[in-house]
Amino acid sequence: MMKDTNGKRLLILGGTPLTLNILETAKSMGVYTIVMDMNAESPAKKYSDESYDVSTANVNDVIDVFYKSQADGIFTSYEDFNTGIVAEVCERLKIPFYATLAQIDATRDKVSFKKLCREHGIKTVTEYTLNENFNSEDLSKISYPVIIKPADSYAARGITVCQNEDELKKSYQNAVSFSRTNRVIVEDFLKGDYLSITFSVIGGHLNLSAMNDKAINVEQEHIVPLPAAYIFPSKYIDLCLEQVYPNLQKMINTIGIENGTFSIEALVCNNIIYVFEMSFRIGGVNDWKFVLLENHINHMEMYIRLALGLGFSGYDLKQKENPEFSNCYGLMNVLVETGTISKIEGMDEVLNMPQVFRVSQNYEVGDTISWPGTLRQIFSKIFIKTTNKQELLTIFNNINNTIKVLDNNEKNLIMKEANWEDLCE
Repeated sequence: MMKDTNGKRLLILGGTPLTLNILETAKSMGVYTIVMDMNAESPAKKYSDESYDVSTANVNDVIDVFYKSQADGIFTSYEDFNTGIVAEVCERLKIPFYATLAQIDATRDKVSFKKLCREHGIKTVTEYTLNENFNSEDLSKISYPVIIKPADSYAARGITVCQNEDELKKSYQNAVSFSRTNRVIVEDFLKGDYLSITFSVIGGHLNLSAMNDKAINVEQEHIVPLPAAYIFPSKYIDLCLEQVYPNLQKMINTIGIENGTFSIEALVCNNIIYVFEMSFRIGGVNDWKFVLLENHINHMEMYIRLALGLGFSGYDLKQKENPEFSNCYGLMNVLVETGTISKIEGMDEVLNMPQVFRVSQNYEVGDTISWPGTLRQIFSKIFIKTTNKQELLTIFNNINNTIKVLDNNEKNLIMKEANWEDLCE
């Protein structure tokens, strides 16, 4: 427990299972936790010291709860909407937050972010112009296959892989429905290895913190490949330091990012890294947990300290950040088909595997999985630590063969196919 944070009061927006990571860290620092979420049954409220059943969508409501709860600071992470709300609230209250609303808008909007990348020499996937008029001139320039997706959404919602013009037109409305600004992106669908790259920034200096290769599941036709596992450390670290890092340092200086962490989604095709989106926040992969295990740096603690007015401090990031992990780690997403769960088997056996150090389960018996092609198809996240990647591959396969998520017809909903064998060579 830290003396300078002990007894401080932190208002946390959002009460999802991922928010529990913020609560656990804050409580370990002696911080009094307050959760604001319109859902009275949100998981985080069961663990918090205090809670409010109020929507986080209105800035004035957040300010009212901040004063009513006598909080010393506000924090959120894991999704873009609440992050933008907190940035706006903190600007109005003149209290610390790691990002400004302008920085968040510039990076969470995929069109704006890709434009920033191109301006700073960072390669992006070729994109095409398209609107609801389906102009023949625009359509004639498109080479298939392509991906169509909302310009400003997250969690893989509204994304479709299109092989021809008819499929593209049919998928347009689905993509628009998930966009706050009714805009879509159409870009080349490249084949290669997917990457998730985490950077930290302190005093404007960029550090490569962690980097993983993303194994994907491709069992669902016309749907963007979903992440089956994140494998640390990446085999493309040197390529990232050569092709992405120098220009990314220039880009974050241009938009004035001083402190915090962010992740970049990218793809390697023909030994070239193409960047396609950025999340200026801690994401669902929870890279900070692997960084903590490997390099003994706690990014979440640093975020909480900053929110409480103590700066993005506590660890020497310039000296300690090292993405070349000595151990191998995996975050396995147990993916399931859509359907209603009638029985779950094998979770206790997985929990007892010595290489598994954390399990987060999203669904219980009776729950229905919907929204195909989105991250809502993740039944559970399983955190794994091994000494080498071959051992990691063995654990992935053992988990797949152990867990069963059955529907009313005794069908196992788990999707097992992924390209992790290639990534674990």
